[in-house]
Amino acid sequence: QNPRDGFPPLAVPSPAACVRVVPPNSAMAKAPGGPVGDPLLVSTFAQSSTKKRLMLYENGISVADVSRHSKSEDELFIPLSRVVAAEAWPCCSGGCNHTRAISNGRAAPVSVSASAACLVTSTADGGGTATTTATAGYDGGGRVSLGDPALRLHVAKPVRSHSWCLQTLVLRGVSGRSSDHALAHQWADAVQDRLRGADRPRKLLVFVNPFGGRKRAPIIYQRKVAPIFQMAGISVELITTRYAGHAKECLLEMDLSLFDGVVCVGGDGMVNEIVNGVLLRAQRDAGVDANDPNSRLQPGTIKIGVIPAGSTDALVCTTTGENSPVTSALLIAMGAEIGVDVASIHSGERLVRYSSGFLSYGFFGDNIKASEKFRWMGPLRYNWTGWQTFLKHHVYEGELKLLVQPETTDANYDPAGTDRCRAGCEVCHTPSGDIPLQILNTSDGNLENKPYWLGIQGHFLSVSCALMANRCARSTAGVAPTAHLGNGLMDVVLVSQCSRRNFLRFLVALANSETCSPFKFPFVHCFRTSCFEFVPKTPDSSDEGTVKHTGSWQCDGELLTETSLLVRSHRQLLKLYAHGIEERDEYRSDRCFCSCQ
Repeated sequence: QNPRDGFPPLAVPSPAACVRVVPPNSAMAKAPGGPVGDPLLVSTFAQSSTKKRLMLYENGISVADVSRHSKSEDELFIPLSRVVAAEAWPCCSGGCNHTRAISNGRAAPVSVSASAACLVTSTADGGGTATTTATAGYDGGGRVSLGDPALRLHVAKPVRSHSWCLQTLVLRGVSGRSSDHALAHQWADAVQDRLRGADRPRKLLVFVNPFGGRKRAPIIYQRKVAPIFQMAGISVELITTRYAGHAKECLLEMDLSLFDGVVCVGGDGMVNEIVNGVLLRAQRDAGVDANDPNSRLQPGTIKIGVIPAGSTDALVCTTTGENSPVTSALLIAMGAEIGVDVASIHSGERLVRYSSGFLSYGFFGDNIKASEKFRWMGPLRYNWTGWQTFLKHHVYEGELKLLVQPETTDANYDPAGTDRCRAGCEVCHTPSGDIPLQILNTSDGNLENKPYWLGIQGHFLSVSCALMANRCARSTAGVAPTAHLGNGLMDVVLVSQCSRRNFLRFLVALANSETCSPFKFPFVHCFRTSCFEFVPKTPDSSDEGTVKHTGSWQCDGELLTETSLLVRSHRQLLKLYAHGIEERDEYRSDRCFCSCQ
């Protein structure tokens, strides 16, 4: 049904329920209770001065303390899904840079022979750099002691609320004979064989935007991401973008079948370019007319990974919970996967672009437009132009039409409720084929249990659409806290004409949306829909001449030139290397794998 045919009285859709359930087949499920089946390999190693019994299972590795004073709770189970790599480290023939600790906490170089074994600690936290330091066995008297060959298990470890860090468990042979060398290699080969059988990327196409955000994307990739990919055995084809649209052109021309995934190192604008390149390529290969708003779009044929290196990085914060390059790199290496919704944006009979995050007209769009001339300021330009846009207090007139589903209407709809889309969300993990189409034909006039169009006309300060919560540093819970990653619906937020003081109250609440609801004000209206159309009134089209300003649309931080848009949501059209935000209230994040425990 055409939205211009008229619409019934106003009704408000309710949010879909969010039940936190971990899918039984999810490779990124929270740590299981223990091993499954009989052990495939059992051996004894030494960690520092403590003997450890290692047992390899199909689903993980058990590490138990077998010293005389050990306790049952000292046993640690590492799921195989969290093992990044395993390697035998027989000696320092690879040319490690040895260091030893001294009393003031600094490190001093030590001269060692090529046959000296080393203990290696590889660490990478959510905000730090991935580093590998080889430390020779030091007896405190200025001499470097020879050691046994070591097995190194590189493990992704959950830390804090949502972050991941990389830790290395170093285990040495206990016999002191050449058989320790063979044992370390046997274990490394056995673990690597099982990792190769997992659904993990082996070759990635990586785009780095050297101009986005604070212009630190190349440094972030080289220092924090590349070492993790190399450790995980992932080969990379690296492309540094030279101009806007470069990545999109490459995705439309290259043979994507050679890669398991495409990774973007940049901000939300760069992510939007990658999303558009992947989806346009999928439609072209499938023979789908992307300019037809009624086309049934084909999902992307390749997974997308995002390394945050921009100003807001809302997509990463919403899908991982953290703005952390190391966390994102580890999730890519472990093969995490989640489906996310994408909106197609049309103007007339032409596709404008696809969006996976935040679309807004009015205040937020005008802020992006005004900030274009201040790009030299970096991310601070948004604060500078934001105040200017706020003081202008432009009001816009337009007509909004939304597709509403009667079965989801609820007078008690609360867009800032306590439900949140989290890892294992039942709604987002339901296969797309099990969800009925959101848009049906209602031409028979029977609106019972069928979607229908509703319309709103008036004066607005902003019209916003969120396909996900869009968490970021500027909005703690996001502009739509209850939005799902993959339910096929969008949250539309209207801010009607109000005073500067009230609009400021809304902006402050939006920035602190985790603790203060921005939807409590009477001039803020929220809707959940699968399709909407917005037509602004311009000074030329206004009969009474009351329209003084025409606003601008912004899409994921990029300015759009079109003002009349038709927007449709497409359920889980993309696969991302992520798994949603985890809840770790009961998880012992302080448990350490290294020899300090």
